[in-house]
Amino acid sequence: MFLISKVALVTCLLYLGMSLLIEALLFLLTLWKGGVLYTLDSRVWVGVFGFIWLISFLGAWRIIMGAFMAQFPRPPIA
Repeated sequence: MFLISKVALVTCLLYLGMSLLIEALLFLLTLWKGGVLYTLDSRVWVGVFGFIWLISFLGAWRIIMGAFMAQFPRPPIA
């Protein structure tokens, strides 16, 4: 029940966690080196955060579907 909502919630949590981690790393890099990564095109940022979303979704899928599929007995191997 609510399988899609669980996947969406875990995806959001993973994505938010990764985004906060990247934000902290960029902040520390900016303190250390000065202004960095301002020259990147917006398409590059879209690609980077799209890839992060994909990783988040696949991680959430593995977590939720692994627990969901564990509820069902496996048929015997012939």
